[in-house]
Amino acid sequence: MSNDSIGRNAPCPCGSGKKYKHCCMNNADGAANPPHISGVLPEDMKKYIESHPFANIHELRTHLGQRAQASNETTLDDFDGLMPSQMHALLNYKAGDETLVQFPLAPVGNISAPILDIFLAIATIVDRQPCKATAKGKLPRSLCREAAMNVLGEHEFKEMTRFGGINMEEDYPDLHTTRIVAVNSGLLCSDGKKFSLSTECRMLMETKNNAGIYRKLLASYSLGYNWGHRDRHPDFHIIQRSFLYSLYLLQRYGAQKRESKFYEEAFLRAFPAVLKEAPSKYY
Repeated sequence: MSNDSIGRNAPCPCGSGKKYKHCCMNNADGAANPPHISGVLPEDMKKYIESHPFANIHELRTHLGQRAQASNETTLDDFDGLMPSQMHALLNYKAGDETLVQFPLAPVGNISAPILDIFLAIATIVDRQPCKATAKGKLPRSLCREAAMNVLGEHEFKEMTRFGGINMEEDYPDLHTTRIVAVNSGLLCSDGKKFSLSTECRMLMETKNNAGIYRKLLASYSLGYNWGHRDRHPDFHIIQRSFLYSLYLLQRYGAQKRESKFYEEAFLRAFPAVLKEAPSKYY
């Protein structure tokens, strides 16, 4: 809005609450007097504005906007070399947005991840024979046991079941999580009565594109699965929202083996306020 279009008795656009004729109108012609400063500004900001000869409120706004943009495009040590604008993009990432982050579409090396191993064990069984769901819509006991044996091996399976067998999904928590994530990702289909593989999943398995399968599982687990589902502790939303920042740290430093403390400290430098979200427990 130009200065000429503002009525003398209209509220001043600077937000002072005064009429334009009693506030910034006298400065609109380029006078050297500083524009009105709202009382909600911090003292150091008021002093900064008062010490600079802005001609009018519009010049002030332009200047502050340029400073804010410059600040957002400056790398920060606390963000491990990322700019605030980049961190904002990471925290607000939406599936399919590859302007900032890209995941490989084609197979890259030998991919190994627990969720991928468990899903492939489930998918192999479902592809081999019809798989009826339980009354609660979960994987049947026989499939849970066979998948666990295939993934864990005989020795680890015995260790896991020495105090109780696998009679349902929840007895093998990782498998339970994988089933939820796989259904949400569209790789595993369920109508509440039976499980089957999606057409896309069959195509990926036939071409042995484990990278494509893992990519969908990773997106589903990171963006659609509630990480607080299993631990029953209060949710720390920033931890899940910042999963891409965690991946960034792993990509940058993961070539060398490091203690978990290294990544903990890097995360807390970027998000120190997360400690205030944790309730204090005497134990």
